[in-house]
Amino acid sequence: MDMLKKFVKGKKVDRHFKRTGPGAKLSDGASSSQPSVVSGSMQGSRDEDRVHASDVAAQAALKRMLGNEPTVSSSQKKIQMMAQRELEQERRERESASAKFSDDIKNLRVGETTVHELDHSNAISSVKFTCELLGDEMALPKDQLRSYLESYLRDEMEEEGVVPATLMITSLNQTEQRKIAMETIRKYLQNILENQSEPKFRKIRMSNKAFQDRVFSVKGGREFLEAVGFEEKEETNPEGIKEMYLLMSESAALDDARLIQALELLDGATPLALKVARDTKTFTLKDGEKISSPKLPSDFFNITGEELKKEQERMTVQVDRMTTMRTREMREKDSKQAEYRYKYSLVRVRTADKCLVQGVFSVGETLLAVRQWLHSLLSQPEAQFDMKDAAIGTFKDETKSLAELGLVPAVTLHLDMKQDVNLPILSEEVMREAVPFSIE
Repeated sequence: MDMLKKFVKGKKVDRHFKRTGPGAKLSDGASSSQPSVVSGSMQGSRDEDRVHASDVAAQAALKRMLGNEPTVSSSQKKIQMMAQRELEQERRERESASAKFSDDIKNLRVGETTVHELDHSNAISSVKFTCELLGDEMALPKDQLRSYLESYLRDEMEEEGVVPATLMITSLNQTEQRKIAMETIRKYLQNILENQSEPKFRKIRMSNKAFQDRVFSVKGGREFLEAVGFEEKEETNPEGIKEMYLLMSESAALDDARLIQALELLDGATPLALKVARDTKTFTLKDGEKISSPKLPSDFFNITGEELKKEQERMTVQVDRMTTMRTREMREKDSKQAEYRYKYSLVRVRTADKCLVQGVFSVGETLLAVRQWLHSLLSQPEAQFDMKDAAIGTFKDETKSLAELGLVPAVTLHLDMKQDVNLPILSEEVMREAVPFSIE
Protein backbone atom coordinates (compact mmCIF):
# COMPACT_ATOMS: atom_id res chain seq x y z
CA MET A 1 0.00 0.00 0.00
CA ASP A 2 2.86 2.38 0.84
CA MET A 3 4.37 1.67 -2.58
CA LEU A 4 1.09 2.60 -4.28
CA LYS A 5 0.80 5.84 -2.32
CA LYS A 6 4.42 6.69 -3.03
CA PHE A 7 3.87 6.06 -6.75
CA VAL A 8 0.82 8.35 -6.94
CA LYS A 9 2.47 11.04 -4.80
CA GLY A 10 5.63 10.88 -6.89
CA LYS A 11 3.67 11.51 -10.08
CA LYS A 12 1.98 14.52 -8.48
CA VAL A 13 5.40 15.94 -7.56
CA ASP A 14 6.60 15.33 -11.13
CA ARG A 15 3.67 17.34 -12.48
CA HIS A 16 4.43 20.16 -10.05
CA PHE A 17 8.06 20.46 -11.17
CA LYS A 18 7.08 20.27 -14.83
CA ARG A 19 4.81 23.27 -14.29
CA THR A 20 7.47 25.08 -12.26
CA GLY A 21 10.22 24.70 -14.89
CA PRO A 22 14.01 24.66 -14.41
CA GLY A 23 15.52 26.04 -11.23
CA ALA A 24 18.09 28.81 -10.78
CA LYS A 25 21.31 28.96 -8.78
CA LEU A 26 21.42 31.26 -5.78
CA SER A 27 24.85 32.41 -6.89
CA ASP A 28 23.56 33.54 -10.28
CA GLY A 29 24.16 37.28 -10.22
CA ALA A 30 21.90 37.97 -13.17
CA SER A 31 18.87 36.85 -11.26
CA SER A 32 19.45 39.27 -8.43
CA SER A 33 19.95 42.24 -10.72
CA GLN A 34 16.75 41.73 -12.67
CA PRO A 35 13.32 42.82 -11.42
CA SER A 36 11.16 39.92 -10.25
CA VAL A 37 8.49 38.64 -12.60
CA VAL A 38 5.48 36.62 -11.48
CA SER A 39 5.59 33.43 -13.52
CA GLY A 40 2.65 31.31 -14.59
CA SER A 41 3.67 28.63 -12.08
CA MET A 42 3.69 31.17 -9.24
CA GLN A 43 0.29 32.31 -10.38
CA GLY A 44 -0.81 28.65 -10.32
CA SER A 45 0.48 28.41 -6.76
CA ARG A 46 -1.54 31.47 -5.83
CA ASP A 47 -4.57 29.92 -7.45
CA GLU A 48 -4.04 26.80 -5.32
CA ASP A 49 -3.73 28.97 -2.21
CA ARG A 50 -6.90 30.77 -3.20
CA VAL A 51 -8.76 27.49 -3.69
CA HIS A 52 -7.45 26.26 -0.32
CA ALA A 53 -8.61 29.49 1.28
CA SER A 54 -11.99 29.06 -0.35
CA ASP A 55 -12.35 25.58 1.16
CA VAL A 56 -11.60 26.97 4.61
CA ALA A 57 -13.99 29.83 4.01
CA ALA A 58 -16.74 27.44 2.97
CA GLN A 59 -16.38 25.44 6.18
CA ALA A 60 -16.43 28.61 8.27
CA ALA A 61 -19.44 29.89 6.36
CA LEU A 62 -21.64 27.09 7.69
CA LYS A 63 -20.85 28.08 11.26
CA ARG A 64 -21.77 31.68 10.50
CA MET A 65 -25.04 30.89 8.79
CA LEU A 66 -27.05 31.05 12.01
CA GLY A 67 -25.18 34.04 13.37
CA ASN A 68 -26.29 37.68 13.45
CA GLU A 69 -27.02 39.29 10.10
CA PRO A 70 -24.39 41.88 9.08
CA THR A 71 -25.29 45.47 8.34
CA VAL A 72 -26.61 45.80 4.80
CA SER A 73 -25.60 48.85 2.75
CA SER A 74 -27.84 50.62 0.25
CA SER A 75 -25.98 49.13 -2.72
CA GLN A 76 -26.31 45.66 -1.22
CA LYS A 77 -30.03 46.22 -0.67
CA LYS A 78 -30.35 47.14 -4.32
CA ILE A 79 -28.64 43.93 -5.38
CA GLN A 80 -30.85 41.91 -3.02
CA MET A 81 -33.97 43.57 -4.43
CA MET A 82 -32.89 42.71 -7.98
CA ALA A 83 -32.25 39.12 -6.97
CA GLN A 84 -35.60 38.95 -5.17
CA ARG A 85 -37.44 40.18 -8.27
CA GLU A 86 -35.73 37.51 -10.35
CA LEU A 87 -36.67 34.84 -7.81
CA GLU A 88 -40.30 35.98 -7.84
CA GLN A 89 -40.37 35.94 -11.63
CA GLU A 90 -38.93 32.42 -11.69
CA ARG A 91 -41.47 31.29 -9.09
CA ARG A 92 -44.38 32.62 -11.19
CA GLU A 93 -42.98 31.00 -14.34
CA ARG A 94 -42.55 27.70 -12.50
CA GLU A 95 -46.14 27.80 -11.21
CA SER A 96 -47.39 28.57 -14.72
CA ALA A 97 -45.30 25.74 -16.17
CA SER A 98 -46.56 23.37 -13.47
CA ALA A 99 -50.17 24.17 -14.34
CA LYS A 100 -49.50 23.61 -18.04
CA PHE A 101 -47.63 20.42 -17.16
CA SER A 102 -50.71 19.12 -15.31
CA ASP A 103 -52.92 19.80 -18.33
CA ASP A 104 -50.46 18.15 -20.70
CA ILE A 105 -50.25 15.03 -18.53
CA LYS A 106 -54.04 14.71 -18.44
CA ASN A 107 -54.13 14.78 -22.24
CA LEU A 108 -51.45 12.12 -22.67
CA ARG A 109 -52.56 8.73 -23.91
CA VAL A 110 -50.86 5.52 -22.83
CA GLY A 111 -48.51 4.19 -25.49
CA GLU A 112 -47.57 7.59 -26.89
CA THR A 113 -43.99 8.71 -26.37
CA THR A 114 -43.08 12.29 -27.17
CA VAL A 115 -39.49 13.45 -26.86
CA HIS A 116 -39.19 17.22 -26.44
CA GLU A 117 -35.92 18.94 -27.29
CA LEU A 118 -35.17 21.54 -24.65
CA ASP A 119 -33.53 24.87 -25.35
CA HIS A 120 -29.84 25.56 -24.90
CA SER A 121 -28.95 22.14 -26.27
CA ASN A 122 -25.18 22.68 -26.15
CA ALA A 123 -25.05 23.06 -22.36
CA ILE A 124 -22.82 20.01 -21.97
CA SER A 125 -21.78 17.23 -24.32
CA SER A 126 -20.83 14.60 -21.74
CA VAL A 127 -19.83 14.18 -18.11
CA LYS A 128 -16.08 14.40 -17.56
CA PHE A 129 -13.93 12.77 -14.89
CA THR A 130 -10.50 13.18 -13.31
CA CYS A 131 -8.32 10.96 -11.13
CA GLU A 132 -5.62 11.73 -8.58
CA LEU A 133 -2.83 10.03 -10.54
CA LEU A 134 -3.33 12.10 -13.70
CA GLY A 135 -4.27 15.36 -12.01
CA ASP A 136 -7.36 17.59 -12.21
CA GLU A 137 -6.17 19.20 -15.45
CA MET A 138 -6.78 15.89 -17.25
CA ALA A 139 -10.60 15.90 -17.46
CA LEU A 140 -12.14 13.50 -19.99
CA PRO A 141 -15.30 11.40 -20.49
CA LYS A 142 -15.04 8.20 -18.45
CA ASP A 143 -14.20 5.84 -21.34
CA GLN A 144 -11.55 8.21 -22.69
CA LEU A 145 -10.05 8.74 -19.24
CA ARG A 146 -9.80 4.97 -18.67
CA SER A 147 -8.14 4.57 -22.07
CA TYR A 148 -5.66 7.35 -21.29
CA LEU A 149 -5.01 5.89 -17.83
CA GLU A 150 -4.29 2.46 -19.35
CA SER A 151 -1.84 3.99 -21.84
CA TYR A 152 -0.16 5.96 -19.05
CA LEU A 153 0.25 2.91 -16.78
CA ARG A 154 1.64 0.80 -19.63
CA ASP A 155 4.25 3.49 -20.27
CA GLU A 156 5.19 3.36 -16.58
CA MET A 157 5.67 -0.42 -16.65
CA GLU A 158 9.28 -0.20 -17.83
CA GLU A 159 10.37 1.85 -14.81
CA GLU A 160 7.94 0.92 -12.04
CA GLY A 161 6.96 -2.65 -12.95
CA VAL A 162 4.65 -4.24 -10.42
CA VAL A 163 3.02 -1.02 -9.13
CA PRO A 164 1.43 0.16 -12.41
CA ALA A 165 0.49 -3.45 -13.21
CA THR A 166 -1.37 -3.64 -9.89
CA LEU A 167 -3.16 -0.36 -10.61
CA MET A 168 -4.15 -1.69 -14.03
CA ILE A 169 -5.77 -4.74 -12.43
CA THR A 170 -7.64 -2.76 -9.79
CA SER A 171 -8.66 0.26 -11.88
CA LEU A 172 -9.32 -0.97 -15.43
CA ASN A 173 -11.52 -4.04 -14.86
CA GLN A 174 -14.97 -4.88 -13.57
CA THR A 175 -15.23 -5.83 -9.90
CA GLU A 176 -15.81 -9.56 -10.45
CA GLN A 177 -13.06 -9.82 -13.08
CA ARG A 178 -10.65 -8.03 -10.77
CA LYS A 179 -11.52 -10.24 -7.82
CA ILE A 180 -11.04 -13.51 -9.75
CA ALA A 181 -7.75 -12.36 -11.30
CA MET A 182 -6.31 -11.26 -7.97
CA GLU A 183 -7.29 -14.54 -6.29
CA THR A 184 -5.71 -16.57 -9.11
CA ILE A 185 -2.46 -14.57 -9.15
CA ARG A 186 -2.29 -14.74 -5.36
CA LYS A 187 -2.56 -18.55 -5.58
CA TYR A 188 0.26 -18.68 -8.17
CA LEU A 189 2.62 -16.71 -5.91
CA GLN A 190 1.68 -18.60 -2.74
CA ASN A 191 2.34 -21.94 -4.45
CA ILE A 192 5.79 -20.73 -5.54
CA LEU A 193 6.66 -19.47 -2.05
CA GLU A 194 5.57 -22.75 -0.48
CA ASN A 195 7.18 -25.00 -3.15
CA GLN A 196 10.22 -23.11 -4.40
CA SER A 197 12.02 -26.26 -5.59
CA GLU A 198 9.05 -27.53 -7.65
CA PRO A 199 9.32 -26.43 -11.33
CA LYS A 200 5.64 -27.20 -12.03
CA PHE A 201 4.53 -24.28 -9.84
CA ARG A 202 6.75 -21.92 -11.83
CA LYS A 203 5.16 -22.84 -15.18
CA ILE A 204 1.84 -21.56 -16.59
CA ARG A 205 0.55 -22.93 -19.91
CA MET A 206 -0.76 -19.88 -21.76
CA SER A 207 -3.39 -21.84 -23.71
CA ASN A 208 -4.93 -23.10 -20.46
CA LYS A 209 -8.58 -22.02 -20.42
CA ALA A 210 -8.57 -21.14 -16.72
CA PHE A 211 -5.55 -18.89 -17.23
CA GLN A 212 -7.10 -17.30 -20.31
CA ASP A 213 -10.41 -16.57 -18.57
CA ARG A 214 -9.11 -15.62 -15.14
CA VAL A 215 -5.86 -13.74 -15.82
CA PHE A 216 -4.93 -13.20 -19.46
CA SER A 217 -8.26 -11.53 -20.33
CA VAL A 218 -7.88 -9.09 -17.42
CA LYS A 219 -6.01 -5.85 -18.05
CA GLY A 220 -2.80 -5.90 -16.06
CA GLY A 221 -2.95 -9.63 -15.26
CA ARG A 222 -0.19 -10.82 -17.57
CA GLU A 223 1.78 -7.61 -16.92
CA PHE A 224 1.77 -8.30 -13.18
CA LEU A 225 3.11 -11.84 -13.67
CA GLU A 226 5.89 -10.58 -15.93
CA ALA A 227 6.74 -7.86 -13.40
CA VAL A 228 7.31 -10.46 -10.65
CA GLY A 229 9.60 -12.61 -12.81
CA PHE A 230 7.58 -14.71 -15.29
CA GLU A 231 8.87 -14.79 -18.88
CA GLU A 232 7.16 -16.00 -22.05
CA LYS A 233 8.96 -18.99 -23.60
CA GLU A 234 8.22 -21.83 -26.01
CA GLU A 235 8.46 -25.39 -24.68
CA THR A 236 7.40 -28.86 -25.76
CA ASN A 237 4.40 -30.19 -23.86
CA PRO A 238 4.01 -33.85 -22.70
CA GLU A 239 2.30 -34.68 -26.03
CA GLY A 240 5.37 -33.49 -27.95
CA ILE A 241 3.71 -30.30 -29.22
CA LYS A 242 5.40 -26.93 -28.84
CA GLU A 243 3.43 -24.44 -26.77
CA MET A 244 3.91 -21.03 -25.20
CA TYR A 245 4.40 -20.90 -21.43
CA LEU A 246 5.01 -18.29 -18.77
CA LEU A 247 8.05 -19.51 -16.83
CA MET A 248 9.77 -18.25 -13.69
CA SER A 249 13.42 -19.08 -13.13
CA GLU A 250 14.51 -20.81 -9.93
CA SER A 251 16.55 -17.78 -8.88
CA ALA A 252 13.49 -15.53 -9.23
CA ALA A 253 11.42 -18.04 -7.25
CA LEU A 254 13.96 -17.93 -4.42
CA ASP A 255 13.61 -14.15 -4.14
CA ASP A 256 11.21 -14.34 -1.18
CA ALA A 257 11.28 -10.61 -0.45
CA ARG A 258 10.21 -9.68 -3.96
CA LEU A 259 7.34 -12.18 -4.09
CA ILE A 260 6.09 -11.31 -0.60
CA GLN A 261 6.19 -7.60 -1.46
CA ALA A 262 4.16 -8.29 -4.62
CA LEU A 263 1.59 -10.25 -2.59
CA GLU A 264 1.27 -7.46 -0.04
CA LEU A 265 0.88 -4.93 -2.82
CA LEU A 266 -1.86 -7.00 -4.41
CA ASP A 267 -3.68 -7.47 -1.09
CA GLY A 268 -3.60 -3.77 -0.22
CA ALA A 269 -4.46 -2.36 -3.64
CA THR A 270 -7.63 -0.35 -4.26
CA PRO A 271 -8.96 1.13 -7.52
CA LEU A 272 -7.94 4.65 -8.48
CA ALA A 273 -11.01 6.73 -7.73
CA LEU A 274 -12.52 8.65 -10.64
CA LYS A 275 -14.04 11.97 -9.60
CA VAL A 276 -16.68 13.94 -11.45
CA ALA A 277 -14.95 16.94 -13.02
CA ARG A 278 -16.69 20.25 -12.38
CA ASP A 279 -16.20 21.23 -16.04
CA THR A 280 -16.86 24.84 -15.00
CA LYS A 281 -18.28 27.17 -17.63
CA THR A 282 -19.00 30.89 -17.29
CA PHE A 283 -21.59 32.90 -19.20
CA THR A 284 -22.57 36.56 -19.39
CA LEU A 285 -26.27 37.44 -19.47
CA LYS A 286 -28.20 40.24 -21.14
CA ASP A 287 -30.65 42.39 -19.19
CA GLY A 288 -33.73 40.31 -18.47
CA GLU A 289 -32.36 37.25 -20.30
CA LYS A 290 -34.18 34.08 -19.37
CA ILE A 291 -32.08 31.02 -18.54
CA SER A 292 -33.50 28.27 -20.72
CA SER A 293 -33.58 24.63 -19.67
CA PRO A 294 -30.59 22.55 -20.75
CA LYS A 295 -30.68 19.40 -22.81
CA LEU A 296 -28.65 16.89 -20.82
CA PRO A 297 -26.58 14.03 -22.25
CA SER A 298 -27.59 10.43 -21.60
CA ASP A 299 -24.72 10.18 -19.07
CA PHE A 300 -26.93 11.99 -16.56
CA PHE A 301 -29.61 9.32 -16.46
CA ASN A 302 -29.87 5.76 -15.28
CA ILE A 303 -33.01 5.16 -17.36
CA THR A 304 -32.92 3.89 -20.96
CA GLY A 305 -35.05 4.60 -23.99
CA GLU A 306 -37.24 1.56 -23.28
CA GLU A 307 -38.19 3.08 -19.96
CA LEU A 308 -39.70 6.25 -21.43
CA LYS A 309 -43.23 4.85 -21.18
CA LYS A 310 -42.71 4.06 -17.51
CA GLU A 311 -41.30 7.55 -17.03
CA GLN A 312 -44.47 8.96 -18.60
CA GLU A 313 -46.58 7.06 -16.09
CA ARG A 314 -44.30 8.25 -13.29
CA MET A 315 -44.88 11.86 -14.38
CA THR A 316 -48.63 11.30 -14.07
CA VAL A 317 -48.17 10.02 -10.51
CA GLN A 318 -45.87 12.96 -9.73
CA VAL A 319 -48.59 15.46 -10.70
CA ASP A 320 -50.98 13.69 -8.34
CA ARG A 321 -48.44 13.85 -5.54
CA MET A 322 -47.93 17.56 -6.10
CA THR A 323 -51.62 18.11 -5.33
CA THR A 324 -51.78 15.97 -2.17
CA MET A 325 -50.27 16.17 1.31
CA ARG A 326 -46.99 14.25 1.57
CA THR A 327 -45.51 12.93 4.80
CA ARG A 328 -41.81 13.40 5.52
CA GLU A 329 -41.19 9.67 5.08
CA MET A 330 -42.92 9.69 1.69
CA ARG A 331 -40.88 12.68 0.51
CA GLU A 332 -37.63 11.02 1.61
CA LYS A 333 -38.60 7.89 -0.30
CA ASP A 334 -39.23 9.98 -3.41
CA SER A 335 -35.81 11.64 -3.09
CA LYS A 336 -34.16 8.21 -2.89
CA GLN A 337 -35.96 7.18 -6.08
CA ALA A 338 -34.68 10.35 -7.75
CA GLU A 339 -31.16 9.43 -6.71
CA TYR A 340 -31.52 6.08 -8.48
CA ARG A 341 -32.92 7.69 -11.65
CA TYR A 342 -30.27 10.38 -11.98
CA LYS A 343 -26.51 10.09 -11.63
CA TYR A 344 -25.40 13.70 -12.05
CA SER A 345 -26.76 17.21 -11.72
CA LEU A 346 -25.98 20.29 -13.81
CA VAL A 347 -25.81 23.16 -11.31
CA ARG A 348 -26.07 26.74 -12.54
CA VAL A 349 -25.66 29.75 -10.30
CA ARG A 350 -26.73 33.25 -11.32
CA THR A 351 -24.97 36.30 -9.89
CA ALA A 352 -26.38 39.79 -9.36
CA ASP A 353 -23.97 41.28 -11.92
CA LYS A 354 -25.49 39.28 -14.80
CA CYS A 355 -23.19 36.29 -14.91
CA LEU A 356 -23.91 32.58 -14.80
CA VAL A 357 -21.54 29.81 -13.72
CA GLN A 358 -22.18 26.15 -14.48
CA GLY A 359 -20.70 23.00 -12.98
CA VAL A 360 -21.36 19.25 -12.88
CA PHE A 361 -21.89 17.31 -9.63
CA SER A 362 -22.73 13.77 -8.62
CA VAL A 363 -26.25 13.58 -7.17
CA GLY A 364 -24.72 12.14 -3.99
CA GLU A 365 -22.60 15.24 -3.38
CA THR A 366 -23.85 17.72 -0.83
CA LEU A 367 -24.92 21.32 -1.33
CA LEU A 368 -21.85 22.19 0.73
CA ALA A 369 -19.74 20.93 -2.20
CA VAL A 370 -21.51 23.49 -4.39
CA ARG A 371 -20.68 26.19 -1.83
CA GLN A 372 -17.01 25.21 -1.81
CA TRP A 373 -16.94 25.28 -5.61
CA LEU A 374 -18.48 28.76 -5.64
CA HIS A 375 -15.99 30.09 -3.09
CA SER A 376 -13.17 29.05 -5.43
CA LEU A 377 -14.72 31.12 -8.25
CA LEU A 378 -15.26 34.39 -6.38
CA SER A 379 -13.03 37.45 -6.67
CA GLN A 380 -13.17 37.49 -2.86
CA PRO A 381 -13.12 33.79 -1.86
CA GLU A 382 -13.81 34.56 1.81
CA ALA A 383 -17.02 36.50 1.05
CA GLN A 384 -20.22 35.25 2.68
CA PHE A 385 -23.27 34.37 0.60
CA ASP A 386 -26.51 32.42 0.45
CA MET A 387 -27.68 30.15 -2.35
CA LYS A 388 -31.36 30.57 -3.13
CA ASP A 389 -33.82 28.56 -5.16
CA ALA A 390 -36.92 30.18 -6.66
CA ALA A 391 -39.22 27.58 -5.09
CA ILE A 392 -37.38 26.64 -1.88
CA GLY A 393 -35.69 29.90 -0.95
CA THR A 394 -32.60 29.64 1.26
CA PHE A 395 -31.50 26.11 2.13
CA LYS A 396 -31.45 25.21 5.82
CA ASP A 397 -29.25 22.11 5.65
CA GLU A 398 -26.37 22.19 3.19
CA THR A 399 -25.09 18.79 4.33
CA LYS A 400 -27.92 17.08 2.41
CA SER A 401 -27.20 15.65 -1.01
CA LEU A 402 -28.43 17.26 -4.22
CA ALA A 403 -30.74 14.26 -4.70
CA GLU A 404 -32.22 14.68 -1.21
CA LEU A 405 -32.85 18.36 -1.92
CA GLY A 406 -34.44 17.58 -5.28
CA LEU A 407 -31.79 19.56 -7.19
CA VAL A 408 -31.54 17.02 -10.02
CA PRO A 409 -30.94 16.58 -12.90
CA ALA A 410 -30.46 20.35 -13.40
CA VAL A 411 -31.05 23.43 -11.28
CA THR A 412 -30.49 27.19 -11.41
CA LEU A 413 -29.69 28.89 -8.11
CA HIS A 414 -29.19 32.55 -7.23
CA LEU A 415 -26.09 33.83 -5.46
CA ASP A 416 -27.08 36.29 -2.72
CA MET A 417 -24.01 38.07 -1.32
CA LYS A 418 -24.30 38.97 2.37
CA GLN A 419 -21.91 41.91 2.14
CA ASP A 420 -20.57 44.48 -0.31
CA VAL A 421 -18.11 42.93 -2.73
CA ASN A 422 -15.99 44.34 -5.51
CA LEU A 423 -17.38 43.83 -8.98
CA PRO A 424 -17.16 41.61 -10.84
CA ILE A 425 -18.29 39.08 -8.24
CA LEU A 426 -16.41 36.32 -10.05
CA SER A 427 -12.61 36.31 -10.23
CA GLU A 428 -10.65 37.62 -13.21
CA GLU A 429 -9.51 34.10 -14.10
CA VAL A 430 -13.11 32.91 -14.25
CA MET A 431 -14.35 35.93 -16.20
CA ARG A 432 -11.65 35.50 -18.84
CA GLU A 433 -13.39 32.27 -19.89
CA ALA A 434 -16.88 33.83 -20.03
CA VAL A 435 -18.94 33.70 -23.22
CA PRO A 436 -22.41 35.14 -23.96
CA PHE A 437 -25.11 32.73 -22.81
CA SER A 438 -27.30 33.37 -25.85
CA ILE A 439 -24.78 31.93 -28.34
CA GLU A 440 -24.33 28.61 -26.52
